[in-house]
Amino acid sequence: MILLLAGVASCGQDGPLSKSSAKKALEREAFFAKDSQVQEFMTGFYEASPEVMDQLARLKAAGMVTYTAEGVMEIVKDRKWVPHYSYFWGTRYQSGGHYSYTDREVPHVFVNVTLTEEGKKFVIEHPTEMRKDYAELLKHNEDYKENLPEYMNVTDNTYNTLTGKKEEPKQEQPEAVEETVADSDTVVAVEEVVEEEPAEEAPAVDPKDKNAKYKSLLNRVKSTTVKVLLGRYKVVKVMDVCCTEDMYKAGAATCTVIYTFTDATPFGYVLGDNKPDYYLVRNCAFRLYQDTGWTLSEASED
Repeated sequence: MILLLAGVASCGQDGPLSKSSAKKALEREAFFAKDSQVQEFMTGFYEASPEVMDQLARLKAAGMVTYTAEGVMEIVKDRKWVPHYSYFWGTRYQSGGHYSYTDREVPHVFVNVTLTEEGKKFVIEHPTEMRKDYAELLKHNEDYKENLPEYMNVTDNTYNTLTGKKEEPKQEQPEAVEETVADSDTVVAVEEVVEEEPAEEAPAVDPKDKNAKYKSLLNRVKSTTVKVLLGRYKVVKVMDVCCTEDMYKAGAATCTVIYTFTDATPFGYVLGDNKPDYYLVRNCAFRLYQDTGWTLSEASED
């Protein structure tokens, strides 16, 4: 967007960037929204690594989940080539060989994970991914239906007639699922109607199979991924605001922001790698727009 100096002077726009206007512009960004910092988390029945088991134990201690675990050994056959040698006049020659097979045990642990009622409070169906004003405008698309002119349904069958190729049946387009965009302060649940396909029957397991238990556990694997809230970022202090007269005329300004990760949830402590209340620094650049005022255009780590 091109910023005209006349527009700045005559339209009653914001004055030069200040600490308060910089903070206001920063807090409009999705990064600082209350529900933007999320991470995927698996519930249901699945195989877990030792690291995941540690996480589940901590989340259980925090009252976020309940889970049970089952262990099993998978028998894996290792194949090794064993060469055969023969000797002639003191010289060794390879004359074929055979494969040697040995059994090796591989441990597996499966868990059945369920969120508690307290844990469900931190599930975010639609985290904020854009500025609130953008999200409000894009709500227009919720009821969008493509309305094509009739001539878009016209086709030409000449090619098939001349070549004898059979016309392929038209595929019906599935109806789009409507979604609601959430803003930075509100989480809006989306009711999604999905036709469930009939579940495939798990293959029968031979009880005589050495890996019968392992295969039966594999057949039970079924998990769901949800997004859980980790916490949020907040502005601690705006410093080094720079907006000279020439910069203001050009609609540009810079500052340094000190920010921190706060309000960490149990999921944030266990799953995230953010350091709660640890101060971070970023250098920020702003543009002055006629409709939205000072707006963050770029941010980089110091």
